[in-house]
Formats: sequence, C-alpha cells, structure tokens
Amino acid sequence: MTGEIRLDAAAMTAVAGDLDDTGSALTSQQSAIEVRPDAAASSQEVADAFAGFSAAVQGLAASVGDAADQVRASVTAYQQSDQRSSGGFGGPR
Repeated sequence: MTGEIRLDAAAMTAVAGDLDDTGSALTSQQSAIEVRPDAAASSQEVADAFAGFSAAVQGLAASVGDAADQVRASVTAYQQSDQRSSGGFGGPR
C-alpha cells in the first residue's frame, strides 16, 4: 500500500464546530415544540405527541453533541499518535 494517511485537523475541528452549532440549533428550537395546544377532546393526545417529539429532538441534539466530542477526541488522538510516530522515524516531515 502506498500513500500516506493525512488528517486535516483544522477541517475536522471545523466539522466538530458545525456539529455543535447544529446541536445548539436543535436545543434552541425545543421550547417551541413544548406546547399544550387546545385541541378539545384530543388535547392530551396532541400534548403527548408534542412531548414525544420534544424528547426526540432533545435526544438528537445530545447525539449530535456527542458526535462533536468524538470528532475532537479523534483529532487529538490522531495528532498525538502522529507526533509519537514521527519522533520514532526521524522527526516531523
């Protein structure tokens, strides 16, 4: 196998930032769907549906935040590994 594996740390860090922004946007919209509409006899069912949707959005936001954290951890691990291995092969290129 020829070629080198390279990771653009700045690009990956930007991806993590984009994921954080997406998670924040989802979280900021959650209050908009936490409503108790007046739907007459169906009010409880509608409220339950909105509550379920709100919980799903909250879960999605948390998952996106976790993904951002994992991207950052991967960048850090790559950089540390690259540093260690470059020292063992004669220094950085």
